[in-house]
Amino acid sequence: MKKHLFALVLSLLMLLPIISSVTAFAQSADSDTVSAALPDTQSSMIKALQLNPNIDFSVNTDEEEYLEMLDFIGSVGINTLVINTSRDGVRFYGSDTDTESEEMYPLDSMISYAGKCGFSVYLVVDMALCYENSKSAYDIPQDIKHTLSGIITRNQPAAIIMDNTAVSDNAAIYAEYLEYGGGIGFDEYLNEIQRSTIIGINNAIEDYESNIRLGFKHSDDNTDNSESFDIEYDYILCDENAEEDFGNTALVVVDNTQAYGKSAEFLVNRLIDIRSTQDISGIVLSSYSQLVHGGESTEAVKSYFANTLDTESLGSVLSVSTPTQESFSTKESTVIFSGTYDPNFKLSVNDEEIDTQGENSFSVEYDLAVGENTFTIKSNMHTQTFVITREVNIFNAATLTPNTDSALNGLDTLKVSVYAYTGSTINATLNSQTLAMQQTSTTDGNGKSLYECTFTMPPEVVNLTQNLGRISISGSYMTSSETISGPNISVNAGKEVIVPPEDDIPDIEVPGTESDGSVTQGNSVSNPAGAASGTILTITTENTAVYPSGTTDRIPVPTQMKLAANTIDFYTGTFSSEGYSFYTTKSGRRVKTQYATIGAQGSISENNITANSVSVSGNNTILKFKQDYKTPYTILYSPISFLKNNYGDWGDYFLNSYNPTTISIVFDYCTYASGGFDFPEGSMFTNSNWRTLNVGGTTKVCLDLTLDESGNYGGVTVSYDSNGCIVFDFNGIESSLSGTVIVIDPGHGYVAPGTYDPGALGSSSSFTEASANLGVSIYLEQKLTEMGATVIRLKTESTAYETEQRSEVARQYNPDMYISLHCNGSTSSSA
Repeated sequence: MKKHLFALVLSLLMLLPIISSVTAFAQSADSDTVSAALPDTQSSMIKALQLNPNIDFSVNTDEEEYLEMLDFIGSVGINTLVINTSRDGVRFYGSDTDTESEEMYPLDSMISYAGKCGFSVYLVVDMALCYENSKSAYDIPQDIKHTLSGIITRNQPAAIIMDNTAVSDNAAIYAEYLEYGGGIGFDEYLNEIQRSTIIGINNAIEDYESNIRLGFKHSDDNTDNSESFDIEYDYILCDENAEEDFGNTALVVVDNTQAYGKSAEFLVNRLIDIRSTQDISGIVLSSYSQLVHGGESTEAVKSYFANTLDTESLGSVLSVSTPTQESFSTKESTVIFSGTYDPNFKLSVNDEEIDTQGENSFSVEYDLAVGENTFTIKSNMHTQTFVITREVNIFNAATLTPNTDSALNGLDTLKVSVYAYTGSTINATLNSQTLAMQQTSTTDGNGKSLYECTFTMPPEVVNLTQNLGRISISGSYMTSSETISGPNISVNAGKEVIVPPEDDIPDIEVPGTESDGSVTQGNSVSNPAGAASGTILTITTENTAVYPSGTTDRIPVPTQMKLAANTIDFYTGTFSSEGYSFYTTKSGRRVKTQYATIGAQGSISENNITANSVSVSGNNTILKFKQDYKTPYTILYSPISFLKNNYGDWGDYFLNSYNPTTISIVFDYCTYASGGFDFPEGSMFTNSNWRTLNVGGTTKVCLDLTLDESGNYGGVTVSYDSNGCIVFDFNGIESSLSGTVIVIDPGHGYVAPGTYDPGALGSSSSFTEASANLGVSIYLEQKLTEMGATVIRLKTESTAYETEQRSEVARQYNPDMYISLHCNGSTSSSA
């Protein structure tokens, strides 16, 4: 047995001249493929990465992929590649010593690019594959020689690391044992073959090239007496959990996958522990794919290899000091997060990395959306989640209307409005009744819209004032809610109507009338419902504006017109709204107290209205009626339609369509009406007809006037003549501007002595609506004058005109047209 073992050793030594020739061949190879210089393990740690063919690279890997891969590996601080030359019993290298061979293997390209990029290459060679087909123990040295010669010649590695050095048995080797093995036992025979093989490989590599190192992979398959062969290995490739201490020959393989289920901090601490507790040659990371996708683990390894790791902060736990609660509500629009963390690892908020310039403290500010906001702060494996609910101030309480205590009459309507956060649900409650307020298109430019609803007052109770309590407005938007309180609302006490004896009822003066004879018999109507009694209210000012008694604002409606001075009605109550005091009347009207007086009790048992005369003056048609009492009236048009204005608080109605064929005069408190008109040539009308009309549950008398031409109507002025007749002066439409009288009122300006109203303001306070109105009015005056019109422009820039009386100033000129000129303001810069 010893004879054969000695022969085996001699045959291995015979490899030396062959391997020497391989050395000479390798030295003449292309200098571009020369491997990088071997790291000096005494002064610098080997920082290596393990690569596997057909996993990390293959024959299909192109140059761009190689360079990108190696560039990334180098950026982490890796200086050495430990490449497995086979996997699962399959070789990925060539053993042909002819480097000019066109046959390429994955290993050829990988090692070529690695050398050019400055990496040292250590090849792990499966020895069992080198002699798996050996027929005899004597064949093993020759097979190993051939394989190693090819690997070294083609790839020139910095080191060869042997794996699977144990010699496996087969029939031929066993037959040899039976013939030559003597009595040492078959296992010992195989062990002697392994010893001779390793010694021969070691001697061959030492004599082949002095800078090629020899390594040994420590594993169960390699341990069979391999460490007791008296071989001085340059490296022992061992697992990090190996119990043996291989000293400065150890290349420790560290599992950098997430198999630990731990953090990047854990991996770095593992590297530190291995390096600090053992005198090792280097560290080998186990997985390229995990290095690529390792995220914080990779960054941590990079810092460790670059000696930039902040070891003092290592292990610091993420601690958020502000806010102090992880779930809370606020009305602030932003939130600030501040605290400390381990700066060796990335800090992120909602997966967005935060740059703290390497400091271990942080402070970042974020906007809060209305409603629930979630912020997840992460560092290493530490996570804190905050749920912050931003609430909003729902109401602009200063815009609540009405804003003062109000006393209304029974069945009146009360309009309630307020600006609230756009998109909110708003409800108003009064007297235990809750109404949903509707959002309009009117906004304040600060995220709030106008909301409105209307309450109807309960019926009056005789001699009892009803206190309905305060208006309560509640609102909600997402998680925000708010309630505000409005003014107190009451309903006036109803009055008991006491009808005095007939002898005690004072007669209201009936004016004398004269007829000019331009009337016809016409038809007639009777209306017993026209009788009324109560406290007499008298209008004191010409063309006094009136409003519906069932409302509280100062917006006229198109179904009521101004009343002439001396018109009478019956007083029903007094109330205040928007800073003004109003009388309400039995006919359903409301008038400012400054334009009317309250008198004694009176009654109307009969009020006869008859046609008195008709005349034509220019384009105007003038109708006169005699009546027993100067009772209220209004003008209606048919067909006509109005739309509600939703664009601001400057008015509630505008015309949708206007081409009337009939003009109707409606009289209140009329018990009997008769007579018709003999319309002369040039009149606006062709026919008249009396009828009764139900208005809000009350029967009234109406005279329908048929227009000669539909739409040929330009307004009406109402007055009483010296005989007490009521006169309706209807304006016709001029066929041209020539000869017409037009009054222009530039809106705003001076509205009282010393009081200038600028109107809406532009982008700067120096640009006012009043100045724009004036400029347009002057230009319009010039153009209309050039077209033949007589133009009167109110000098609002220097003379004070009360806004509500400007139309009365215009009437003094008996104009064909009155133009009040205004502009709208806008919060949009595009306007």
